[in-house]
Amino acid sequence: MLDKIDEIELIHQIVVTRKKRVQSGYNFECPFCNEGDSRGRKRRGYFLYTNPRENNRFYCHNCHISLNIKNFLKEYDESLYKDYIEKERQNALDNFALLRKKRKLKLEEETQSDVEPIEFDTTHLFPVIDYQIALQYCERRKIPEEIINGLYYCTYDENLPKDFKAVQGCIIFPFYAGSIVYGWQARSIHQKYFHNHVQEGFKVYNIFNLDLESSAPIHIHESIIDSLFIHRSIAMLGAGGLSDAIKAKIKNPIYCFDNDRATHTYSRMLKYVEEGAKVVIWPDTMKYKDIGDMVHYGLPVDTIKSIIDSNIHSGLEAKTRIGLLQSKKKGLKK
Repeated sequence: MLDKIDEIELIHQIVVTRKKRVQSGYNFECPFCNEGDSRGRKRRGYFLYTNPRENNRFYCHNCHISLNIKNFLKEYDESLYKDYIEKERQNALDNFALLRKKRKLKLEEETQSDVEPIEFDTTHLFPVIDYQIALQYCERRKIPEEIINGLYYCTYDENLPKDFKAVQGCIIFPFYAGSIVYGWQARSIHQKYFHNHVQEGFKVYNIFNLDLESSAPIHIHESIIDSLFIHRSIAMLGAGGLSDAIKAKIKNPIYCFDNDRATHTYSRMLKYVEEGAKVVIWPDTMKYKDIGDMVHYGLPVDTIKSIIDSNIHSGLEAKTRIGLLQSKKKGLKK
């Protein structure tokens, strides 16, 4: 962490009446009560400090007002107060950037032993933002801009490397662990087609960019696009789901399956409930098949998150609800 604002330096800059340096700080005429009857004869206001960057307070022995440096400046010197707020804001931004850098380095260090980087040659790929047809697809799907900026488009080219031959006309989602690319998924913009190029055991998007030490929930989706809209989300690739190694990293999993009401979906939900995980069981009134569709057709993300939070189930309750849905589906087939 960066040091806090040097408050003593600010105290030096404050202009007050009859200011005098004393051993513990500064002594001067209180600017709030002006010392009452003793005005001009005594100095009853003090800045007392023991540390250059904290515990610095103003106190008046006449009116007994007590303020920290920030509140003193707010009441007395608007210009210095604005400087203080700006320095405080910049300090917070610098600390945030420093923490992100440390976290990134920590992620790279931790994941080096877990996952190996793959060759990811972008020579024949175009950034999505430079290719209109791909950018329009992303904008229609309302993919966040910060995600779009990191995506690629594979155009039609005879000289494409072997790995990219099968994904012409697709958007490429790289999978990062810090700065390491450990896989990618290609998604066609013309038809329902996906192609995954990722190491066995690591068929998951975004897992290494989350704080896995936190007990906060991690939402697990079937689609990368679905995972882009909900905080602390990952996407599992393929019917096999997450590997045991990946599951072991997640302390509080919540599975958000598609709202397709398919038999195999209910079976997968039951499997994870048996493992002790929580699942989202969409209400009967939900008409969209997945989160991507909800966003595409204008449902606000905050509303979607609220629906998710209100429909999380586990244990016996989840099994009972899923069983009822399975019975209902069988009844419809008869």
